[in-house]
Amino acid sequence: MDFISIYLVDMYQLALSGDDQAIFFWIAAYAWLMCTISVIWQIRVSRWPFVAGRLLRHGLEKVGREAVRVEQAYQASAVYEYEVDGQPYTGSRVSYLVMTGSGGFKNVGETQLKGIQRLPDGSVKVFYNPRRPKKSMLVIPGVTSITVTFVLSLVMPFFYFLKFYT
Repeated sequence: MDFISIYLVDMYQLALSGDDQAIFFWIAAYAWLMCTISVIWQIRVSRWPFVAGRLLRHGLEKVGREAVRVEQAYQASAVYEYEVDGQPYTGSRVSYLVMTGSGGFKNVGETQLKGIQRLPDGSVKVFYNPRRPKKSMLVIPGVTSITVTFVLSLVMPFFYFLKFYT
């Protein structure tokens, strides 16, 4: 076994025994892995081509049922039609990131809807997966969201290093 394998096995065994450093290590590793996968996915999606589509409806949609109105959650919702290589499709995904907000954060969904790009003829840009055109969305990740996710991928490992190696 090499050094890395031994280290990972040791950290696993220590985490099972409740060691704080080992538990923090695995949390940091998981956070880094998930954010890295997200960055890769966002970069791929940001390169999807687009076609003109027809927006059938869009707005905020209630998520769940809350007894107290201020706690009611909302998210952006849309239905649109588009065509790729003569094949018609219907889509409903607004963004790569499904965000839900309630109370004062209800406008999170409205912000996503503002990211829909309209074309001069009134149609909208529908971004689609060139390998599977039925997968589509109206708002793709930009440089800012990719950068923020990349920075977030470094936060937990940074704090791990800071706490246990300085």
